[in-house]
Amino acid sequence: MNALVAHSRVPTPVLDSETVTSLLPDLLAAADIDEFTAALVSNLTILGFGDVSLAWQLGGARGTVGIHSQGHLTPHPGDARKTPVTLDGAHGVLRFAIGQGSDGIALRLEPGAVDCAALHRLLAPLVDGIFGRARLTLSVRQLERSEQLQSALFTIADMASSDMDMP
Repeated sequence: MNALVAHSRVPTPVLDSETVTSLLPDLLAAADIDEFTAALVSNLTILGFGDVSLAWQLGGARGTVGIHSQGHLTPHPGDARKTPVTLDGAHGVLRFAIGQGSDGIALRLEPGAVDCAALHRLLAPLVDGIFGRARLTLSVRQLERSEQLQSALFTIADMASSDMDMP
């Protein structure tokens, strides 16, 4: 009877070079956090890592993939310099804190589905890179809005000064 139970178990996926190679193209091609997180969850699920879900936060923006509400899965709050990653293998949760504050990603896999430390080694540089790009994009958008505001203010000032010059 035990032999039947042992054979009915689904094998735990391994993060070998073939698995990593299959993950990287989609993750590296992601243009933003939404694409990255969707590709990550999709690929890990397809590769057999179980029921994968993810929540992320960057500044005021938040998102989830594979879950209906973010309440039960939140990115790690705190300073990444102190605790850049937390591994909770018993609950299958891997959290990456990015930068200072509450920016980060929380990834939940089925407990025991993968070696969390190995997954962290694979994902940490990718997560850091995608968050870095997202911060730069956000900064550029803020700069564009500032330039638009400055241009509008100059236009208003020109209109006001031309009205004053008229007799």
